Amino acid sequence: MPPSTPLTTGGAGAGAVEAALNVALVVLAAEQVGGAAACLDMAVEYAKIRHQFNRPIGSFQAIKHKPADLLLLVEVGRSAIDRALLVEHDPARLAAAAAVAKIWCSDAFTTVTTETFTSTAASGSPGSTTRTSTWVPVVLGKF
Repeated sequence: MPPSTPLTTGGAGAGAVEAALNVALVVLAAEQVGGAAACLDMAVEYAKIRHQFNRPIGSFQAIKHKPADLLLLVEVGRSAIDRALLVEHDPARLAAAAAVAKIWCSDAFTTVTTETFTSTAASGSPGSTTRTSTWVPVVLGKF
């Protein structure tokens, strides 16, 4: 087929491309919320193993609030994906649901990954046993 041959006639291709983009948005949103959940799990585990003043830092009330806020973002993202999956056979409703999922899940991903990086930067990684600096989020006012 020569490159100048149209693949569709009458504008039928636009609908197919739009539907594919909406599905791609939902898939990307699911990937983002999965990444956010994994980062949150790492941060919670880190709060259990990192000690300060002879206690796990996760036992401090100031530290407990941040993972709770981040969990809310992850769960709202999951709900947005669930909504998009419920309307997957209705193109008009899927477009709106995919946009909502993209917004919520992008926000959850960037916020949770940023906060996880900040909370674990003191020792280099969530699983690191090296304790060479102070608890970074407290110093930076992040928690």
